Amino acid sequence: MSEEKMTAHYIAEISNVGTLCCLEVSGLDDEFGVTDFFFGNVAEVDKVRIPGLCRTGEAIIKMAVVKDSGAFGEWLDQQVVQREEMTIALLNECGNQVRRWKLANVWPKKYNRVDSEVDRNVLEMLVLAHEGVTKIDVCDNGSVADQFQGLPLRDIIGAPLRAAAEAQDKLSSCAWDYYQALLRMTDVEQQGWKESL
Repeated sequence: MSEEKMTAHYIAEISNVGTLCCLEVSGLDDEFGVTDFFFGNVAEVDKVRIPGLCRTGEAIIKMAVVKDSGAFGEWLDQQVVQREEMTIALLNECGNQVRRWKLANVWPKKYNRVDSEVDRNVLEMLVLAHEGVTKIDVCDNGSVADQFQGLPLRDIIGAPLRAAAEAQDKLSSCAWDYYQALLRMTDVEQQGWKESL
């Protein structure tokens, strides 16, 4: 089993249940129904399309086999459905969050193991019913700002500026010394200096 193929691409955090490392997530969409309304007896002439209700899909999560299920197993085995809040985060290659979604009132609808034909690995598939998806800006929780926390920004930004100022100071000092030396030379010395160039 290759380690690269089994790395988590998503992190799912379920309130009162825990965190799941997921390989694949789908169904994070909403769909609005359409109703055709007809005026009179002639359908082709007086037809109006009206937006219908918003229908939420089912979130489908595929993950590696969970050995120690703990609170997750208890949530699946409950007799009375307990609805929880859930946040799903898409991760990049470095493990940083790129996108986040919040699912309202999530509960397990179906749970089974599937054999992946690509990897020949056993995966667990969890189908979740929910009452709506909201996209969350990654900056809302400060995660992008947290990536810069602890960096010596004063040194990173200030060091090149200080170096440029010091170089400019040296250049102007050299130019000043050159002009002063020219002013102190006599006409004969200046003529000899020009010929030496």
